[in-house]
This record gives sequence, structure tokens and C-alpha cells, in this order.
Amino acid sequence: MCLSLLIARYNKHIFGSPFVAGLLAGSGLSTAVWSYPLHFNTSQRRRRTKVTAFQSNDDFLQAVAALLARLADAGHTIPADELRAGFGCLNGLSDGWALFLESIERVQSTYAKRFTQDEQRALEQIRMAAHKAVYPR
Repeated sequence: MCLSLLIARYNKHIFGSPFVAGLLAGSGLSTAVWSYPLHFNTSQRRRRTKVTAFQSNDDFLQAVAALLARLADAGHTIPADELRAGFGCLNGLSDGWALFLESIERVQSTYAKRFTQDEQRALEQIRMAAHKAVYPR
């Protein structure tokens, strides 16, 4: 069997399309370039439920300000200052959101055990929104 026919059969097996296999075999390209299989998901897409705690940016900003005020009023000045410093890094870019997310995670790991359930819930909702801004998918 000739080499180009073997390549065509190999490509047909990998790519699943005789048209694509013929293009690759006739193009003179080495199969090493196309050594990984392409997979197309033809099954039904996963349906994602959109979970948003905040309907707008204003809602988000108000929630952060309210949490900072609650923490300061409850005497949690160090975590409030940590969150305020991270919040000050927001510049509209993902690096600012990442710094804010890091400060939230630092506060959650260090100080959140002393917070009330409502404060912990609010901090987690803010963390989820920041996480979505940094990692959109």
C-alpha cells in the first residue's frame, strides 16, 4: 500500500472526515504536524445555570462597602483594612481583580472564622464575583 494512502487512512481515522483526510494527504504536510486528534463535541452542550449574586456593578460596590462598614463596626479592623487595600487595587483589569481576590481569600483563610454567618455569606458572594471576573470560564 502506498504511503499517501496510509496517511489518508490514518488521517481519516483521526479526523473522521474523508475530505479533511484528503486535504491533509494531498497537501504534502507531515502527519507529525497533525499528530493530535481534533475532537468536536456534537453532543448537547452542558447547560450552565447563571448564578449571580449581584445584578449590577453598583450592587457589587454597595455590597463591598456594606461589608467593610459591618466589619469595621464589629471591631474586625485588620480584615476590613486588608479588604479595603485589595478593593483599592480594582482598576478594571483582571490583574486588579486578581489582587482583590487574593485579599478576599487571605481574609477568608485567616479571619473569617470570627465573622458572623451573614458576614461570611456576604464575603463568599463577593469572592465568587471576583473569582468570576478573574476566571470568566
